[in-house]
Amino acid sequence: MEILFTSPGYKSGINLGGTVLVVSELAENLVRLGHQVTIYTTNSNYDQALSVPLNTPIEINGVKIWYFKYYEPLKRFLFFLPYFANTMGIVYSPAMWKKLYSEGGQFELIHAHLPFIYPTWVATRAARRHHRPFFYHDHGVLDPNRLKHRALKKQVALFLVERPIMRSATTLFALSPAGCQAYRKLDIERPCCVIPNGIAVENYRISPSSMISQRLRQLDKKILLLYFGQLLPIKGPLILLEAFLSIVNEFPDAVLVYAGPDPCRLQLRIMNKAQHAGFGNRVKFLGIVSGEEKKNLLARADIFCLPSKAEGFSIAVLEALASATPVLLTPGCYFPRVAEVGAGLVVDRTVQSLSWGLRLLLGSPGMRRQMAISAHQLVEAEYTWPRIAALMADAYREGIERYKFEKIKLE
Repeated sequence: MEILFTSPGYKSGINLGGTVLVVSELAENLVRLGHQVTIYTTNSNYDQALSVPLNTPIEINGVKIWYFKYYEPLKRFLFFLPYFANTMGIVYSPAMWKKLYSEGGQFELIHAHLPFIYPTWVATRAARRHHRPFFYHDHGVLDPNRLKHRALKKQVALFLVERPIMRSATTLFALSPAGCQAYRKLDIERPCCVIPNGIAVENYRISPSSMISQRLRQLDKKILLLYFGQLLPIKGPLILLEAFLSIVNEFPDAVLVYAGPDPCRLQLRIMNKAQHAGFGNRVKFLGIVSGEEKKNLLARADIFCLPSKAEGFSIAVLEALASATPVLLTPGCYFPRVAEVGAGLVVDRTVQSLSWGLRLLLGSPGMRRQMAISAHQLVEAEYTWPRIAALMADAYREGIERYKFEKIKLE
């Protein structure tokens, strides 16, 4: 199959979050299955422009990537309003539309990643113009709890733009059954296929290498509780701190480590609370961690915790599992399998429940060791990228056949 992805960013745009990693891994694994994949993307990296070749194809691991220049007029002229400034924006790219308009017909299908952005809007227009099946992937963004954040502009966008786009889709993709329910709550009845994210297990390690960084070496002999990801209120970094502070006296060797970008500037607030409680020295911030240090950090962690209100299907959780690290999650992570196979715990998103989970895991080294084994076995059995890419290819074939059938009915 000749497949076109549209995406706001690609691979090096790490500030855009885990979706750009998902898009790149999925594309590369579809190529390994024998398909041709092209990416139309932009040079966005959230709050900066990447230095990449524009308007010309480059090839990375068999995937052909076209980068187009993006613009953010609202962020530019309303930079003094956090409501507009502290967002990814719509990733407006007229050069991408020009390319799609003229050459979108050369692909067998068009798959748009993420809602509320210009690339997805132009993808559906191109699919309609060139009579190609259109596949829509929200990556968990349409979860009701996530729609409450910046709700006004999202409701306007849903009414004017996003619902018509979804209703034109051949197939909707969801990361969990809850994702399909989110579409239905928006009165979207198109066929929905559940395919979770995957992980390249071979890229992670189950114990740190000897070349560990100095700042990780300073955490030797500590029980490391890790929060890894963007510091966003919906992901629960603050409630995790409260739970940690409630049990910190019981475990004098435990430290809470936050790693990831801080777009909402929560670090100062978290540190002030920790210092006010008298435990500022037990809470650490590493900022953005990547490469070998990231692998070592995930492998070094004793517990990974994500008390999120609403996730799509967290890449960070998969990375922790691939690193043989037990996880403590909340129902909003939509990952009940970790509890079913004994790879971690899923507890209510309250300070009391999180404290109970932390106390149980911190006080049970044997349980953590057994969970570590189950964690690694889980991702190897169910969430490798070759398996996920094969499921996606099957969904494309089914969608293409349905598109042809619906087209014949209309004629």
